Amino acid sequence: MACSAEVSCVPTTAQADDPQLFIGGDLGARIDRLTAPGPVKVVWLRRNASAGESLRVQGSRLGGTERVQLTLPAASASVRWPGGEMAHGYPSNVSLPTRGCWRFAIPDGTPADMIIFDVRE
Repeated sequence: MACSAEVSCVPTTAQADDPQLFIGGDLGARIDRLTAPGPVKVVWLRRNASAGESLRVQGSRLGGTERVQLTLPAASASVRWPGGEMAHGYPSNVSLPTRGCWRFAIPDGTPADMIIFDVRE
């Protein structure tokens, strides 16, 4: 999956056994495909989250100024993480204003807690 932007980037690779699951550190996302503009359903996953903990995810377009911030309420479900661990699931609708390479991260996580997507129209 190559990014369609003026910036060179490497999108996160989907899991071999689940082509809709993308993982970076303790952050995961289950999604068909991100498109812009318009809302897209995404189930965000966080490994090592505490019960009742909300999730903040920040997105930014690489090489641009566009930003999005999501604050998702406490997880209502547990989801199996690769390797048999459990993660908390946070359903959402994400609307991105433009196409290009987008980086999503947990702002209070480690630098590894991020996913990069190629967002198309």
